[in-house]
This record gives sequence, structure tokens and C-alpha cells, in this order.
Amino acid sequence: MFTNKEIKRTADQLFAFTLAYQTPFSNRVRSRKEIIEGFGGIFREDSMELITEINPDLYGSAYILSAPLGTGKSFLVEVLSNRLGIDARPIIPGYCNREVLDKIESDVVYFDELDIKTMWESINQAMMEIGEFLRKRNKIALLVGDYSLRNRSLLEYLPNYQYVEQFEFVDRDFIELVLNDRMKEYLKQEYDGLMIEQDLMQLITAPELVRVNSFRDILAFLSTLSGRLPFNGKECRFTMEMAHEWLDEEYDAGIVSDEQEEFLDRIIDKIENEYPQCVGLQDGFGREELFHLMNHKFSDIESFSNELLYPMAATGILYSAGIPKVDENGEFVRRPEPYYPSIPLRLWTEM
Repeated sequence: MFTNKEIKRTADQLFAFTLAYQTPFSNRVRSRKEIIEGFGGIFREDSMELITEINPDLYGSAYILSAPLGTGKSFLVEVLSNRLGIDARPIIPGYCNREVLDKIESDVVYFDELDIKTMWESINQAMMEIGEFLRKRNKIALLVGDYSLRNRSLLEYLPNYQYVEQFEFVDRDFIELVLNDRMKEYLKQEYDGLMIEQDLMQLITAPELVRVNSFRDILAFLSTLSGRLPFNGKECRFTMEMAHEWLDEEYDAGIVSDEQEEFLDRIIDKIENEYPQCVGLQDGFGREELFHLMNHKFSDIESFSNELLYPMAATGILYSAGIPKVDENGEFVRRPEPYYPSIPLRLWTEM
């Protein structure tokens, strides 16, 4: 049993979702094994031994870790940095230029933030420079980013590349293992599976939405709820009621127009009526499907997307699992279809 006082005192560590806290690293056994063995090493859980003979087939190519924002990619690379012999401080777009790359001596070079937080022009320029660097210097580029790194127009700059195929989804087992490891570290007890109400755990780690479940968003949500706990010795429980109170009293959806309010209400109704508890929503919503909810207000799908859908996705109400792209008008579409409900949107459908 954990008390409210214990959880509040250690919440920053228990629910940390950035590299600011040196928390225990949990799970990702398959992806760590794949990367270590792919680079020519022997995988052992507790080994930090430097790989001295890197797989010669990797030279002159990119090794790509591409997954949605907030899924723990950079954390994984930091854990593996000693074994791969890389600087845990990556080169990011905006600093990826010939002057910087010409000074590199290490065999494996780490590039990060190749994602929608960056302007398309910067990503494009960085990938161009990386491709030229690989051809010229015959190094290995470890590229980390979201699904932007699956855009074919960017991949064409690279002489050769391969993806990490075994990067684990963030599901219920994953989150419970993270909590268990951190509770053993900071509270000297194992997670009992009872602190988070079962319905709430099911909602935040919905198996139908595993494709977009975010390590960062789930832990940030739990961290926020921990702030609502009383500071006392009673048994700690994170409940659906507590989550709904947070939604009503604190959450700001960023709604700024009547159209957005109506769109949100229609999505909630659609999920409640057609996909209760998100069952059957594993393929997400298509843009056309969402347009039909509002085609009485918008004459065409492009105006609907630019004026309503994309701004709503940018607020975090909807998750995107599409490949970012530049459209026919030269606009960077950061969050294309398919779309999935965020944690707050899932909560609204359960009220």
C-alpha cells in the first residue's frame, strides 16, 4: 500500500517524463537487443561495455528510430550511448551543417529532433546534409525522430538506411513495469497494481490506441493528478472521479470558437455511440470521416482541415499517427490522418 503522502513526496521522480531526472530505465528489451546486435554487439541486460567492432555493413548508412513524440526514443538512446560510443548530446536541425559535421571524428553520430517540432525547411536541410556527410565520410548516422523520418522525400537524401523494427509500444504492461521499477527505487516497495483504478488505467493505456499511446502524456497526466492528492497517510488511489474533476476544473482544451466547440461535441458523440471505450478504433479516424461531422459548416475538406482539424490536432485533443508531409500548396502538414483521441478526449467520452 502507498499513502498519499508517499506519492506526493516522490511524484517528481515516479512520474518523470524528461531526462531531467535520472530515473531507472524500464523495458525496451526488444529494441535494446535489436540495436545492440544490429551494431555488432552482444546484448546483455546489465552490460555497458563499448561495442569495439561495429557491424561494417552500417558504415555509410543511417540507422533510424522513428516513433511518435513522447514515446521515450531519446531516453533509450541515452541509455545506449556508452555502448554505441556516441555523445548523448545530439546534433539537431539548425546546427546540422557542414562546419559541424566536418569536425566529427566518432564512427557513430547521433541526430535528434527530426520531427514536427522543427520547421520542414530545417528538417529537409538537415537530411540533405546528413546524406552528403554519409557519402563523403562513410560514418554511421543514428537518426531519431517522429514519423517525419518515414517521409520518402527525406529518405531519398540518404544513401542507405534501416529502421529499428522492435521499438515497443507503450501499453499497460509497459507503464506498470515503469511504475514498479521506480517505486522499488524511491519507495522500496513493488507496485501492487491497485493504486490506479482499473478503469482509469484501461483508459490511459487503451490497447486499441497503442499505436499513439505516449509515455510522456501518460506520466504527465499521472503527475498532474498527483497534485490533487491530499497530503495525508491514507491509502493512495488515482480514480476516474479524480480525473473527471481535473478535466472539469483545470484542463484547458484551447477551444477558441463555436465551430471548435461543436466539432469537439460531435467527436465525443461519435466515440460514445460508435466506439465505446475506443473499442474498434485501432485504425483511427480518417480526415474524410471527421469532415463529414462538420460538412454543414465547411464547403470543402481543405478549408475544414486548415481552419478546424489541424488546429484542433495541434492543441493535443487529437493524436496524429500519419507521416508529416508538404502538401500541394507547399504547406507543412505536421499532423495528417489517421487521428486518435487524446487522454482528455477519452475522459470526456466516459463522463
